[in-house]
Amino acid sequence: MKARHKVMIFMIMVILGVITVLLFKVSQGSMDSILTTAEFKDKNDHRLKLLSDVKRLEEENVQIREKLDTYREALRNEEISIAEIERELIRNKALAGSMKVTGSGIVITMQDGEMTSGDEKNEVINYLRTIHNTDMLKIINELRNSGAEAIAINGERILETSEVYCSWAFITINGEKLPAPFVIEVIGDTDKLRSYLASDYGFVRMIGYRGVKVEVTESESITIEGTDGFKVPLHMKFAEPKG
Repeated sequence: MKARHKVMIFMIMVILGVITVLLFKVSQGSMDSILTTAEFKDKNDHRLKLLSDVKRLEEENVQIREKLDTYREALRNEEISIAEIERELIRNKALAGSMKVTGSGIVITMQDGEMTSGDEKNEVINYLRTIHNTDMLKIINELRNSGAEAIAINGERILETSEVYCSWAFITINGEKLPAPFVIEVIGDTDKLRSYLASDYGFVRMIGYRGVKVEVTESESITIEGTDGFKVPLHMKFAEPKG
């Protein structure tokens, strides 16, 4: 009986040991499962944070691109504005006479008429056959009204401020004494200029009737130099510019 009891006790001990081991493994498995869940939660939280960061960066990227497009558009508009200003500056320089210009037009060459032996003492005939500053002023005004865009006399550019007056045998323009013959170079609408010169009422035709030598030619390429600066200073003492 004692041997049987010992066997029973041994079997019970073995069973208790097996149960203890199984319970320990189950407990350990449960702990492993809890740790894995925690790790998963951490990784999921990290993933969600990364997704949030990506979304935020995408939104910032869109904003940056919009700003970049705005800056590019502003820069393009600024470049356009600068180009327009430069074109306007060139145009104004050309109109003001400070820039060289080239184009088609006409060339008028004038010289005092020759005096015959019988006319030398006739003051009226002498006056009519002589070119005066008033003649030049009338011709300049009529040329401007007939399509002239740039005018030069003996290479001297005619400006809005140019003075034209007689200096004995010379005509002074922009402070420069110019001798005869007077070569008037005109760039502009050739058709209008030709029509003006063909008119019996044009002053160039009328001055020819007075005995002044006049020769007119057309040219496809005339170059008129710009001035180095206004030789007649522009001073406004009484007139104030108003915007």
